[in-house]
Amino acid sequence: MFHQNEDSILLNPWESFYYDVSLAKLEAEAKAAKEAGLEMLVMDDGWFRASSRDPIGDWQVDSAKLPGGIPKAADLVHSYGLKFGLWFEPEAVSANSKLYQAHPDWIIQSPYHAPLAGRHEYLLDLAKPEVVEHIKTMLSQYLPYVDYIKWDMNRPQSDSGNTFGYIKGLYCILEWINTQFPHVEIETCASGGARLDAGILHYSGKNWTSDNTDPIFRQDIQENFARIFPPEALCAHVSVAKNHQTGRISSSKTHFDTAKLFNFGYELKLSDCTPEEFAEVKAQIEQVKADRQVMKQARFFVLDPSHPNYKAWLKVSKDQKHASLVIFQKEADPTSMHTYLRLQGLDPHQVYELEGQLIPGDVLMNAGIELPYIFATETSYSFDLRAV
Repeated sequence: MFHQNEDSILLNPWESFYYDVSLAKLEAEAKAAKEAGLEMLVMDDGWFRASSRDPIGDWQVDSAKLPGGIPKAADLVHSYGLKFGLWFEPEAVSANSKLYQAHPDWIIQSPYHAPLAGRHEYLLDLAKPEVVEHIKTMLSQYLPYVDYIKWDMNRPQSDSGNTFGYIKGLYCILEWINTQFPHVEIETCASGGARLDAGILHYSGKNWTSDNTDPIFRQDIQENFARIFPPEALCAHVSVAKNHQTGRISSSKTHFDTAKLFNFGYELKLSDCTPEEFAEVKAQIEQVKADRQVMKQARFFVLDPSHPNYKAWLKVSKDQKHASLVIFQKEADPTSMHTYLRLQGLDPHQVYELEGQLIPGDVLMNAGIELPYIFATETSYSFDLRAV
């Protein structure tokens, strides 16, 4: 059984702020998030440095950006009735940090060669008890103020070390957080889902599946993860129309349909949305909230459309009375017309309402439905099925 957190729909404006954070920006997003119906605001990297080349490992807030520090930022976000989340990369340390200068022996290193830096940083050796205790002490300064941490790990372990001891040290810290600060949710990340395994699921019910937020790429990423892991443990966020990683422009509906069956949130600057865009976000949040209780512990199916131009997902509630179907059309390909999709997991003896039609469950699963077709690219379709 994996660790399950509360269903908080969050906003992480990393792709709009990057390292340029401030209390004023935080308040603007908190105000917009509250109005939209969001439940948590996360401050990502940038609260202690101005770029990835600045020191990491000391975890001292930049008071010029955030006067009053993390307590002030947390109070500000909490004043809008939102939970407050904070980004950390606790395993990382750079050579220009005070921590490294005081303890150069704390990094993973081999006696046979010089340690390798990646992303201008090294990894602390969590197999060392003193390193584990140091990280606990550092985190204890902030955990009383936050409701959530995004635990990131942006570089692989490139030097040989005590791998088993390292993982034991990591689990020791995560267990300590769960025990001593049970109100704090943990989202794990390793430039995405590189650390997603059964061990991590014991401590964290939220796992960032990829730093690539392009919905077309995410459809493959999320689908393959969902073949192994429960979708509610996989974070999927709606980002801006023009993706920051690929430059591709996708509609808000495509973003939403790609994310809504997973652990849902947003990765954008909400305060910059037009009134029309904001209204669409608000409607999306209302839909997720309306469905999330009945869809808890729902079964997730990757359906086989029997045509390479389509991808289809189905989530069926535990009582089989409610289902959400999402279909993605990859290209405007006329040869994909008149293709049928068989559903799964429904009650064969139940009748379902689908787009105003009443269809028995056994018909939906054995004969299927005709896949929609439109002359457009990267189009998504979503359908709601309810037993009548």
